[in-house]
Amino acid sequence: MTAIQDVPTIMLQDMATLFAGKLIGSGITRNVYSYGINDDWVLKFEYGEGYFQNTKEWLVWNHVKEVSGIASWFAPCNHISGMGKWLIQRRTKPVTIVELRKELPRVPMFFTDLKVGNWGRLGKRIVCHDYGTCLITQDGITTKMRKADWWE
Repeated sequence: MTAIQDVPTIMLQDMATLFAGKLIGSGITRNVYSYGINDDWVLKFEYGEGYFQNTKEWLVWNHVKEVSGIASWFAPCNHISGMGKWLIQRRTKPVTIVELRKELPRVPMFFTDLKVGNWGRLGKRIVCHDYGTCLITQDGITTKMRKADWWE
């Protein structure tokens, strides 16, 4: 066998079990798995067509990762597959709506989806780990804040 195309599908599926651990979440277009190699990270698989949320999160992270005061709002991304179907992102711990209302009464204007499940704790701070719909690439980086209307 000389190329990945030569590897039988069953072997590729078996290989995927090395990387994709336990299913820990799912949404309209993606499943999120623990990352089999390092539990501090998750593996997001985008099965939906035409949404490109993995690609958007990768682009957003690379847009903000060096921006002081902005990067700290986001769960870091580590790697994306060539077709954007697989994304490795830092794993966060779940938070409650009570924690969010207490610790983050205001958020930057570019966050559009304030569903509790899109946010989590990374160390001592709360970050967004599902930001494939944020407006930062359209509207740009801003320090303007708005009242956070958290929902479950």
